[in-house]
Amino acid sequence: MKNIKTKTSLIIVTLIAIVFTSCENHGLIGIKGTGSVVSENIETSMIEGLNLEIPATVYLSKGEGQSIRIDAQQNILDNIETYVNNEVITIKFDKNVGRHEEIYIYITLAHLKQLTISGSGNISSDSEFTTEDKLMIGISGSGNIDVSADASEVDIDISGSGDIK
Repeated sequence: MKNIKTKTSLIIVTLIAIVFTSCENHGLIGIKGTGSVVSENIETSMIEGLNLEIPATVYLSKGEGQSIRIDAQQNILDNIETYVNNEVITIKFDKNVGRHEEIYIYITLAHLKQLTISGSGNISSDSEFTTEDKLMIGISGSGNIDVSADASEVDIDISGSGDIK
């Protein structure tokens, strides 16, 4: 009886070790960032807003030409998905991602109508944006948004912890 308990315990410990070892890079914890930080330029249709769904620091600039650059470890970049809907770019992970180096995103755009953070992240701007439309700013989770804007109407929504300046 004692021998069966020992074998059962050994099998359970081995299975737990296998599960947690496999989780380190692709399992419950998510993909672990490896290698040095690289840059990737993102080509999209015209955007006037951002929906950030990854933990990143975003720097917005006002300019006539549009550009988007993401700085992250290559295997993390490979798991970042971007798509545009109603002139708003969503940036999110394709798969679960664990520990990684800080992700930086640099966006230049001419007009701004929406900024949202889902999860955690930071968005700041060194430019003042002017719009005759409604500007929508929101945080769901935790995050900080620091932008200067002159708009006819501003809609601000914070759900969770966050700071909008």
